[in-house]
Amino acid sequence: QLLVDELKKSSDGNAWSLLNTSLYCRFYYHFSNRNGKYPDRMAPETEALLLETLWDRTAVKNDIASARQSTWWLDGSENHDLNAKACNLVTSRIFMDEPDYKNRIYPDYGFGGGYHYGHAGYYGPGIDAETRHGGGRANLADGNEYNARDHYKAWLAFMKTYFRERVERGFFLEYAAYGYTKHTLNVVDLVYQCSGDEGLHRTLHDFLTLYWAEWAQVSISGVRGGPKTRHHHTVYRSDTNGLINFHLGGSANAGVWWYWNLINDYELPAVVWRMALDRKGMGCYTYRARGVGEEENVLPRPPGTERSLVVNTDARFLKNTY
Repeated sequence: QLLVDELKKSSDGNAWSLLNTSLYCRFYYHFSNRNGKYPDRMAPETEALLLETLWDRTAVKNDIASARQSTWWLDGSENHDLNAKACNLVTSRIFMDEPDYKNRIYPDYGFGGGYHYGHAGYYGPGIDAETRHGGGRANLADGNEYNARDHYKAWLAFMKTYFRERVERGFFLEYAAYGYTKHTLNVVDLVYQCSGDEGLHRTLHDFLTLYWAEWAQVSISGVRGGPKTRHHHTVYRSDTNGLINFHLGGSANAGVWWYWNLINDYELPAVVWRMALDRKGMGCYTYRARGVGEEENVLPRPPGTERSLVVNTDARFLKNTY
C-alpha cells in the first residue's frame, strides 16, 4: 500500500528527482511478477501502476537523440545527468520486455536537453513551451519511429562509451564531491545491476573496483585527501563514508540515499582492503593525476545545450596528493 500511495502522487513534474525513478526501477527488478528477483509479492494492479508511472516519468526525456551525443554533454549537473540517462537505459529494458509497452513509440522530439528536460527547460525567444515541452532549441529528430528496444540498444552503446571515457579521464567532474558522490554511485550501481548486458556488468564491476582503489590511495582513516570539486566548504568531510564503511565490514546504512549499497553483489577485492587499512604498508608517495576539464569556451552554445555542461576533457589542472 505504501508503494501504491507513493506511485499515485508521483509526477513527471519531479522527473529529475534523484530518488524516484531509480527506486521504481529497483522495485520492478526485485518484485515484478514478470522479471522480478522475488516475484509474486506485488499485486498485478500495483505492477501496472508502477509501469504506468515509469512511462510517464521517462517517455519525454528518454530521447534517442541524446543517446547519440557526446557523453561529455551533461544535461544539468553531472549527477542529475547520469541519473536521467541511466534510468533511460533501464526503463527502456523494462518496457521492451513488457507486452503492453514494447511496441509503443517514444516522442523523440530531438529538442536537445536543458535542465529538467521535459518540463522546465529553455524558454527563450520564439520557443513555445507547449510545443517544445521545455526542451532546447535543437532539431535533432531524424523522422524515424523508435520503440523501447531501439532505445535500449542506443543507451547501451552510450553507457559502454560513458564508463570507458570516465576511467580514462579520472572518473567524474564532481570529483570527491561531498553530498553528490552517493547520488552518482547510486545510478552507477543501477546500471551495474540492471543493464541486462553481461559485458557492461563486468565493465562496471571493474569500474567500481578502480574507483574504490583510487579512493583508498588518497584516503587516511576514511577521510579523503587531495583536491575536491563541489565541496561546499566541507573539504574535511568524507564523500563516501556512508558507502565504504559497509564494504569494509562496518555498519550498514539503510537510509534512503544508501540502501542500494546493501543489496547489490559487489565486494571489495582483498587488495583494496589492504590499501585502505594498511597505511604503513603503503608507505610515502605522491599521487598525481589529471581529471576532467572545465567548460568548453564555445559561445553561443550548440543548440540543445542551453542549460547543459559542455565539457572539455583536456584538464589544465594537475592534482597532487601526498
